[in-house]
Amino acid sequence: MNGTLYFAASDSQHGNELWKTDGTEAGTILVKDIDPGPQLSLPFRGSSLPSSLTDVNGKLFFVACDQEHGNELWTSDGTEGGTRLVKDVLPGPGIPTDPTSFPRSVCLDSPRPDLLTPLNGIVYFFHDLPESGRELWRSDGTVEGTYLVKDTHAGPDPPFSPSPGAGAPAPRTAVVKGTLFFESRGELWKTDGTAEGTVRVASGVGFPYLLTASRDFAFFAGTGGLWRSDGTAAGTILLKPLTFALSVRFDNRLSDMRGSDSGVFFDAFTPETGYEPWFSDGTADGTRLIEDIRPGSPDSDPRSAVWLGSSVYFFANDADHGWELWRARDKAAEVHRLTDLMNTSESTVGLGPDMIAFSGGDGDHGQELWGFRPGAGR
Repeated sequence: MNGTLYFAASDSQHGNELWKTDGTEAGTILVKDIDPGPQLSLPFRGSSLPSSLTDVNGKLFFVACDQEHGNELWTSDGTEGGTRLVKDVLPGPGIPTDPTSFPRSVCLDSPRPDLLTPLNGIVYFFHDLPESGRELWRSDGTVEGTYLVKDTHAGPDPPFSPSPGAGAPAPRTAVVKGTLFFESRGELWKTDGTAEGTVRVASGVGFPYLLTASRDFAFFAGTGGLWRSDGTAAGTILLKPLTFALSVRFDNRLSDMRGSDSGVFFDAFTPETGYEPWFSDGTADGTRLIEDIRPGSPDSDPRSAVWLGSSVYFFANDADHGWELWRARDKAAEVHRLTDLMNTSESTVGLGPDMIAFSGGDGDHGQELWGFRPGAGR
């Protein structure tokens, strides 16, 4: 952000805190020791555990913890004095005090804001309060400008709220043409940032998993398969009956979805093909299997997908070559395997301005860093 990289890291004096770097050793410094002192194991303290670092029009927002306030929204201008708590939304440390119980950790046990999403200079996030449950908040970085958008379901969450289930993907948000789509108690909602403009989109879609923005739609996995929504009930439709891996499979992999200006790439299951790569442009006819990379019912189990221009890159296993890098071009109509290495099974694709990078091994070099630049070969 503004030419500086912000990150969370630990050292023996400060625990896990917010750091920054300009790419030099001298310019790599601790920004602030938010939860002072070295990390202590029991009760856990000394680490503020910064997470969800988010650039909002050149202002850094993130989630961090101290012993007085628990986990809350913070902001930073890169200086110690300019790194501050935005608002103590859940007053105090945020955990019940019971002197007879086992010591609890403020930073590990208090509710933690999540899903920070920038939109029009505002950061939206979710926080869990006893009186309202888990709901959507917004902040402009001031105390007065940090408030609950709307209590979508009045009162606290029920004891057993709708949830994706054990091992399922974490909730997501999607921003489409200035509208924020989100999940609330298993339903699809949208907001323009006002209480009046925060409404349920449609009923009967099931729990909206894997929310992803692409073109003019929010895509998601719901009841019966792949859905897309333009924010209206009539424009929220089931595109294709498919099965998504919304709980841990035998290989500990989950379904995923990645959006671009072309459409969305995702992996899904049919009995005839197993888990294979799919593409959708937001129409029923344009929702199709890219290729049965591992023919028949066995899975090629595509993973780690990223878009670069009009092409999507991902890893898949065709059985003959093992885990290799693949590319789908031109709205995923043209598919090619790009590598034939000895080992890429643990690879995660990194995205640069004009290339991708990944970990791979061959007989000459062992496991090393590899890159692919379109038009330049390996």
